[in-house]
Amino acid sequence: MSYQQGPSGTNPEQDLIEVELELILPCVAEETIVKTILEGSIGLNNHDLTEPGLRFVRHLLSTSRSARSGFVPNFKDIETVRHLARQFIRRCGGAALALQALIRIAHFEQA
Repeated sequence: MSYQQGPSGTNPEQDLIEVELELILPCVAEETIVKTILEGSIGLNNHDLTEPGLRFVRHLLSTSRSARSGFVPNFKDIETVRHLARQFIRRCGGAALALQALIRIAHFEQA
C-alpha cells in the first residue's frame, strides 16, 4: 500500500507542530481525571459506572475536607468535576504525579 500525497503534494506529517510534553500533559491529566470521576459517579450523562472510577471517587471523598463535613460535590456539574480534577493535580504536585496516583488508586489499591 503506498502513501498518497494530499492536494498540495506534501506529507501531512510535515505540517504537524511539535509541542512539548509539559504543555500537553496537564490537559491530558485533567481530562483523564474528569473521565474517571464521571465513571465513578455516573456523572453528567449517566456514564457507565466502573469499579476503578468508583474507587477513585471514594478516594477523593475520603480526602476532601468538605465531604468529611457533610458537603458532597455536585458530580452532575462539569465545572465542579473539572475543579476537583485540578485540585487533585495540584495536591499531587503536577500532572505526571497525578496520573501516577490515579492509576495507583483506581487500578491497584483494593478497597
